[in-house]
Amino acid sequence: MSNYLINDINMVGLRKIITLLDYELKLSDVLKSINLSSLEGEIILIDTALVSGINEYRFIESKVNEKG
Repeated sequence: MSNYLINDINMVGLRKIITLLDYELKLSDVLKSINLSSLEGEIILIDTALVSGINEYRFIESKVNEKG
């Protein structure tokens, strides 16, 4: 089973959403394992509901760097 899902969202300024599925792993470790280098410079949305709960910290916007 994967630790995340990647879906298209096609919103203004955002193309992808990553949903984290494993609350036991460090957020940074999961994100480092994902390669989205084709989206370099784009902004993605990260759904951390299982990690942080459903609160103001649930969604994180992040810019994809050259490492993906």
